[in-house]
Amino acid sequence: MSALNLDRLAGFYDKKDWQSCKKELINLKLELAKENLFLPTSDREKSIFARNVFEYGVLVSIQTSDIEAFARYASQVVPFYHDPALAPSPRMGIVTALNLLYLLSDNRIAEFHTALESVPEKSLFEKDAHVVWVMSLEQNVMEGAFDKVASMIRSCAFPEFSYFMKIVITMVRNEIASCAEKVYTTIPLSNATSLLYLENTKETEALAAERGWIIKEGVLHFPSESNTVDTEDSMMLDEDQQLELPPTADKHTIQSIRQLLQYAAEMEQIV
Repeated sequence: MSALNLDRLAGFYDKKDWQSCKKELINLKLELAKENLFLPTSDREKSIFARNVFEYGVLVSIQTSDIEAFARYASQVVPFYHDPALAPSPRMGIVTALNLLYLLSDNRIAEFHTALESVPEKSLFEKDAHVVWVMSLEQNVMEGAFDKVASMIRSCAFPEFSYFMKIVITMVRNEIASCAEKVYTTIPLSNATSLLYLENTKETEALAAERGWIIKEGVLHFPSESNTVDTEDSMMLDEDQQLELPPTADKHTIQSIRQLLQYAAEMEQIV
């Protein structure tokens, strides 16, 4: 088994030559198949080689947005991480974090926690920045702390996470939108844009069209069947009012939406 082939793959990866990476991965996987190396063996050197190939497969797949290949490589590398005969891989943190983020972005929360519990190197929970970041993100998502989620995504220092970040922010946006439909009758368009973490009002208008919302004179109107109270300011809701919420909503979510809307309104006044 030639280390030169792996060096070629590493070189292509450093140059961000993704197509060459994919071609090289195919050649390397054929070599692994010939050596029966899709699972760890007693030969540590060959097992480490195979682990490296699968790790690069994970990283290249996410860079090319090939999620089927990503899931396949992420699954194939796991047995090598659990082999006690092999020293921990320096890429274990980022590969583990990407797999957790994949599960979170697909709203597979139970599998997320199962994968978290099965991580063989527990020190990653404290020492690896990638894993710590994803664990914090999941906690904020589960608590409905969407302002923190959006802030984390905006300031994320890991470019490998960008594909899943788009999915997560869309998931959060849909959650806020579903709750907002139940909580409010109307919201100024500019406030709705801030509330939904959209870049501009055109994006808000596009989302409104998708969800059947009506926009009149700069104000977004939610469906009439929404449960709200009739007050002078239809954006605000009495804290004691009982709400008919979507199944995934909780008190944290509603409180976060109220806080976000209040913040958006204050920012609008400042501007």
